[in-house]
Amino acid sequence: MPETGRRPRRDPGEVWQRTATEWPAPLTVGVVSDTHLYPQPEGRGLPATLLDELARARVGLILHAGDILAAWVLDRLSELAPVLAVYGNADPPELRQALAPSRVVTVGEHRLGLVHGHEGRGATTLLRAMNAFPPDTGVGCVIFGHSHRPVGKLHSGVLAFNPGSPTERRGEPYYSFGLLRIAATIEPELVCFP
Repeated sequence: MPETGRRPRRDPGEVWQRTATEWPAPLTVGVVSDTHLYPQPEGRGLPATLLDELARARVGLILHAGDILAAWVLDRLSELAPVLAVYGNADPPELRQALAPSRVVTVGEHRLGLVHGHEGRGATTLLRAMNAFPPDTGVGCVIFGHSHRPVGKLHSGVLAFNPGSPTERRGEPYYSFGLLRIAATIEPELVCFP
């Protein structure tokens, strides 16, 4: 049963906007995108499966790749671990003001690029996301959303990782989110649920 989205009102970014961008490894990172939950969800909230599995995995950081729609989503995720996010095409002005369109996060020796994937150069979401981080940025993993289609594959030697959506399948057979287990290497896992 989903939890309700009702939380005490806070200014956007009160907790999650101050999250550091450099983290030591080993670290398990939760990866979420396209939650599409509104400020007054009237009983619709983050799925219990998502929250339970992130807690079970003992994530030390959560990355949200945009289309959040309401700051309470980031507040709720930040109760599990620090959160870093970027805005997506559906995010309202207050989130666009609080968040960047892209960012780079360093975990140990690995640089992770985080972007929604709706803007930029390229005919597909994957290409737009990959092009947001040119080779000279040293990014070894690009995390993106927008399409609601889970992806975990190498693209020109860089891990392309889209966790899908835990709340809107849009034709996909399952809801999904991701985990990145980062130590000497990055081990991606897509977590799917009905």
